[in-house]
Amino acid sequence: MHKSGDLYNKSLISAQIGRFVSVFPRCPLNGAYEIQSFCLGHTDFVSCITFICSSDSNKAFLISGSGDSTVRLWDPISGNLLDTCEIGLKVGRVGSSGDEEACHPAVTDLCASPDGSLVAVGVQSLRGVMLLSCDHHKEYLLVIK
Repeated sequence: MHKSGDLYNKSLISAQIGRFVSVFPRCPLNGAYEIQSFCLGHTDFVSCITFICSSDSNKAFLISGSGDSTVRLWDPISGNLLDTCEIGLKVGRVGSSGDEEACHPAVTDLCASPDGSLVAVGVQSLRGVMLLSCDHHKEYLLVIK
């Protein structure tokens, strides 16, 4: 079992141009980089990622935001998707033009609190931020404001 701090200190996280996130060990095996896991699930570009460590449950999580208007919670060891928060549905219609982009605004920024229990989410065309609660034990995200 990995301790969350160990994983944070020994991993390199990369959001690719495509629709996935890669997790690499920071110290390559025999000089060759290997991919520890892929986090697959977004349907549009990955725009931002953050890594959180839970001190109370000794787990590490990855959170990603995307042009598909979702924030996703991942297990970085296995690459398993734990939860998806549909930000576009919570924000509602941002623009009045009726176009697709206005209905599904991209997630542009993520910032987690030091303990990982709160995540501030920047959303395209939204003044201010949305706040998500991250439950480490139940492994889900919940919009709180």
